Order: sequence, then structure tokens, then C-alpha cells
Amino acid sequence: MNQFMVPLRWIGNLLRRNPSVARVALGCIPNRHVHIHLADVGRFRIHLRRHRSLWLLPLSTLEWYPFAALKHLIRPGDIVWDVGGNIGVYARWLAAQTQAAHIYTFEPMTENLNDLAHNISIGSLSHRVTIVPWALLDRNGDVDFQIDDVQSASGAVSD
Repeated sequence: MNQFMVPLRWIGNLLRRNPSVARVALGCIPNRHVHIHLADVGRFRIHLRRHRSLWLLPLSTLEWYPFAALKHLIRPGDIVWDVGGNIGVYARWLAAQTQAAHIYTFEPMTENLNDLAHNISIGSLSHRVTIVPWALLDRNGDVDFQIDDVQSASGAVSD
């Protein structure tokens, strides 16, 4: 367990119980990267302010249903597309918890690509995960991509 895990979990629990304190505290989160340990994934780099859900709640709480479904759907040797790769949580989990032959993770947001590449690298998964810096649509061509002002880690294609 890294040096930030215990204090971050304790702070996360405090903030969930006190919404007024949480509003003030969230504005005080340092604008920096840290490495944390994610169960079933391993060492993982996050941006404290942008990816706060990953240190406020355990990954097994946040993503239990999709992870359970994926374990039943993915067979040994499958090729998997992770659409909206973000910073690599699903790509890393898929590589660690399934026997997929290869994972293609599609991430169009340039703000996420460095963290995504770093997280694939520290997991020693470059041979099993390919990062594709594109959005996927039902047609060819250029479109506008809107970045969510509130949660800067996500975006959407606008028609």
C-alpha cells in the first residue's frame, strides 16, 4: 500500500459523511499526480483533482457490475475494444483479470493520453494493449468533440 492510500481513504470517508465539508475540501485538492494501488489492477497513476472517485471509493465498489459482466463475456483469446479508455482503468483490469489476447483502448481526449500511456507502461502491458487516440462513431468523418466542463475526464461527440 502506498503512502497516500490510508490518508486518502480516511479523507474520502469523512467527506462522504459531511457534504458541506466536502464542497470546501474538493476545491482544495492539489492539482497533481499521485500513484495509488487499485485492487485487481496494481500501481496506478491518477490526477488527484480530476480522478477523485478512484481514491474516494474502492474500484470494486465503483465498477462491480461492469467487471462482473465482463468476466462472463470475455473468453480466452478474445480481442477486446475498450471504447473511452480514459486513463486505463478498464484496460488494466481487463489485462489483469481476463485472458483476452489483446485490448485496443480508444481514447480521443489528449488530456487523458499521457496518463493512459503511463498506466499501460507501469503495468508492463504494452505488448497486450494498444492505445488508439480516436473517438468511435457510426460514420466516417470529422466531428466536434465536447469536453465536459465539470468532469474534465469525459466528453461527447456533438451532432
